[in-house]
Amino acid sequence: MAQPNIEVDKGHRTGLRSSGVLILWVVFLAACIGTALIGRFYFDAQRKDIVNSKATELSAVRDLKIQQVLDWRMGLLIDGRALSKDPALRDEVDRWVANPDDPAVVATLREWMKVMETQRGYSGVAIMSPDGSRWLSPTGEAPSDPVERTEAENARGSTETTLTDLFLDPVTKSPRLDVVAPLTGGPAKTQAVVILNRDPRPDLFPLIQQWPTPSPSSETLLVRRENDTVLYLNELRFKSNTALVATLPVSNSELLAVQALSGAPRATQGSDYRKNPVFGAVGQVGNTPWYIVAKVDQSEAFAGVRESQLLITAAVLAVLAFVGLGLAFAWRRRTVEYYRLELEAERSQAQLAEQYGLLTRYANDAVILTDETLHIVQANERAMELYGYSADELLVMTLDDLLEPDNDEHTPSLADTLRGASGLLLEIRQHRADGSVIDTEMSAQAIVTDEQTLYLTITRDMTDRKHAQEELLARTEDLARSNAELEKFAYIASHDLQEPLRMVASYTQLLQRRYQGRLDQDADEFIAFAVDGATRMQTLINELLAYSRVGTQGAPFAEADLDAVLSRVLKTLQVSIGESGAEITHDPMPIVTCDAIQVGQIFQNLITNAIKFHDVDSPQIHIGVERVGAERVFSVHDNGLGVEPEYFDRIFVIFQRLQSRAEYPGTGMGLAICKRIIERHSGRIWVESELGKGSTFYFTLGNQGDGGHVGKN
Repeated sequence: MAQPNIEVDKGHRTGLRSSGVLILWVVFLAACIGTALIGRFYFDAQRKDIVNSKATELSAVRDLKIQQVLDWRMGLLIDGRALSKDPALRDEVDRWVANPDDPAVVATLREWMKVMETQRGYSGVAIMSPDGSRWLSPTGEAPSDPVERTEAENARGSTETTLTDLFLDPVTKSPRLDVVAPLTGGPAKTQAVVILNRDPRPDLFPLIQQWPTPSPSSETLLVRRENDTVLYLNELRFKSNTALVATLPVSNSELLAVQALSGAPRATQGSDYRKNPVFGAVGQVGNTPWYIVAKVDQSEAFAGVRESQLLITAAVLAVLAFVGLGLAFAWRRRTVEYYRLELEAERSQAQLAEQYGLLTRYANDAVILTDETLHIVQANERAMELYGYSADELLVMTLDDLLEPDNDEHTPSLADTLRGASGLLLEIRQHRADGSVIDTEMSAQAIVTDEQTLYLTITRDMTDRKHAQEELLARTEDLARSNAELEKFAYIASHDLQEPLRMVASYTQLLQRRYQGRLDQDADEFIAFAVDGATRMQTLINELLAYSRVGTQGAPFAEADLDAVLSRVLKTLQVSIGESGAEITHDPMPIVTCDAIQVGQIFQNLITNAIKFHDVDSPQIHIGVERVGAERVFSVHDNGLGVEPEYFDRIFVIFQRLQSRAEYPGTGMGLAICKRIIERHSGRIWVESELGKGSTFYFTLGNQGDGGHVGKN
């Protein structure tokens, strides 16, 4: 009988083992490389998104600050122009010019100056002749400073109010800007000059420094060029006493303040006055010599990326470690199989214990190996740390000894749960050596050999994650409570604002009725402006309150026949429809689940706009509905003025108007309220339009499915 070739068989088994090891290592290396590449692409894309997002955000802040600074300057110019055109002030100044020592005239002008300082926020007021020979201040204690005399001389022969640039007051060394308003008598002859001193620290600097959202490093800077340096005009967030003092050389092209001097509005990157890397947006403030820099530290912008990068890297490393352990385990199993054919059963079991030790030594979770009766035969160092027992103590215990006792008699034992199962994932409560209880997640795997069955368990402490869930629940409850308090505050604030507005409106209307035609034309116009302003403010407050309460004060959703809802709306608008000659048609409307009152408000606002914004032709309006997939899409089509595409999104923002209030009355809240109501119904609203050819407003009320049906069909 031929004997088997033992050497050939052994060589074959060795070759198979080597090829299997090579395959496992190739798989592991491929997984590592693939994970690294995916992670790199992911984080590169995330960083790019953050850069683009910050560019958009900072550009918006830059534009906002530029507009706020221009509005602040315009307010000062309006004050100066109003003084130049004030006939009462001009008469008093004429009397003072004619008789500078008249005590009654001097007292009147000084009282007016004190009012300008105390009520209009000016730090100083002066009236002086263009040659600087005569001057008048609120106290009369000190002569005008040289800056004011120069400003008065420059205003000679001019009729235009001007603003000086920001400078340091020669006496107080504090920031200052002057409003120079010439008072003329006769054809362009300057009788006197009113000079208003403005300290920018109480209003302009806080306006510039205010940031829309909380941020530890965001900052807005106001700068101008000063010879070969860039001068910081406002106080810096991270340095004190810097306004109109701090300078840096324009040769530093990395400096965002230097980049701003180019004037072109753009998003950019560079460094700030602290030499920190920052993202920014720069631009010129109108036609002034001032430039705005809106910036944020790159470290803040990328903080979320770094945190998520660390977390994901840790998770990926854990997964790779688990894969590596799995591959190592599979490799060891092949090794055990190889040696099982070569060695006796006793040596096979020793090899199993050895490979288990290698598998679990560096694991981050508690790894325990038990026999079929759940007696612990091996435990890694993490298991000792988790449970607080020494290796010797664990080796005389079972897994059941680590369980927190369960009072339910019908709960199966852990041994019964594991027996016969190839793999399980359990959430159980266990206790430590000191008696403390921990919530854990345990994965169990049966390992079947020829001689016995072993159980490998990997246990992770989940106590910190349930605490996180409890904290999240508490924060959610705090947010709901905060929203309720905010709504209450909005109601109280609007109510309190209404009372003084009603008083202002009542008394200005009384002035209008009593003194109409008895004063000059300017007085009648001013009173009319006050009446109109108070009335519009009341309307704005009411509509803003309605906007804020859409989500909380609406009625519960119920089935509603939109034919009936639309009929009520058309009946309400019958006067406007008749006056405009509008022709309104509509498709049969469905029955849907909604807040019928709010949906009626949507139809009313859209139809009212269609009637309001039309040209010489009579309004032609059609209200339609059609099913598109799982949605019902409602539409309101008109033949009105139309909207340019660049304003499609803007018209749904509160207080946004495309036409002047004189042409078309309103507050700009109607479409914003429609959008908020539709969002409450989980729907969406959009517009399609062409200028001069009408508009079509579309909206949905969420996915009505087959539940929405036509009421009259």
